[in-house]
Amino acid sequence: MMRALVEGLCQQGRRSAAVVGAVGALLVASGCVDFDDLRTEADAAPDAQISDMATDEGALDLAPPTDGPPIDGPTDFCSTRCLGGLPCFCADFDDVATPSEGWEETPALGMTRFSVEDAVSPPRSVEMTAPGSTTGELGSSFVVYKHGLQSVGRTVLLEGSWQLGDYDRSTFGNFEFFSVTLGAGTRVSFGNSWTTAADSAWIIGVTRQVPDAGFTTDVYPVDAPPTARGQWVRFALRVHFAPDATGSVSLSWNDSEVLAVDGVITASENPAPGTSATMSASIGGGTRQGLTPDLWMLFDDVAFSIVAD
Repeated sequence: MMRALVEGLCQQGRRSAAVVGAVGALLVASGCVDFDDLRTEADAAPDAQISDMATDEGALDLAPPTDGPPIDGPTDFCSTRCLGGLPCFCADFDDVATPSEGWEETPALGMTRFSVEDAVSPPRSVEMTAPGSTTGELGSSFVVYKHGLQSVGRTVLLEGSWQLGDYDRSTFGNFEFFSVTLGAGTRVSFGNSWTTAADSAWIIGVTRQVPDAGFTTDVYPVDAPPTARGQWVRFALRVHFAPDATGSVSLSWNDSEVLAVDGVITASENPAPGTSATMSASIGGGTRQGLTPDLWMLFDDVAFSIVAD
């Protein structure tokens, strides 16, 4: 049922291209577009009408990005990470001059800024916003931070603290919030798909390239994250990439496991095991559809690491 929902969203997006464009934010069904593909199409139509941003409590705040000098917080999260000698990257957004320092930023109408109002490890977190559209016109609206690590290892861990503002689900859509990739042929992502609020599905999608067959996706439903404005959740996505039935995927909220699958195929055949390859992690999200809601998120204390297989 979950697979049918996700694939139906992609098919609906293709059938309705004149209205909403190709579906692309969640990336868990064959034929969906990922944010790397969107990078070359990041310019939305200049006359695209974006939904009005209210200023009342809980509304999306699209103030210009705020940069500033490095500030060392009283709680140094990153001093507790990257201690094992394997490739690792950590960001607590406190000791950097800009929120995107150390990341590759891919924005299309979406914006980021430091947040000093709420942080897991004060004084700062990063706020990410992407405006929705009520017009149905073709145009991208997203913002993503991405960081890559080079390794012969094939097990990765992406962890972080996250707040997600509520959004309207009265029109079909899908968002992605974080993901890990191996090379150009494998992607494991977490997101939310819906056609109405009643059938909202939170899912992990494992997309991989199959020789002579294009891309295929395995979809795993998971419990909704216990997060909202003002409520942080700690997430941890661990993936062992394998082109045979020795792969694994696990996801936890606040150290409580909500998904654990073993003995599954989680990677394409290329790059081959035992060879050095680039594995990347992304945080952020958005959409390439019309008729989508505003998106608001906070991230803090994010670490991406290669771990022992």
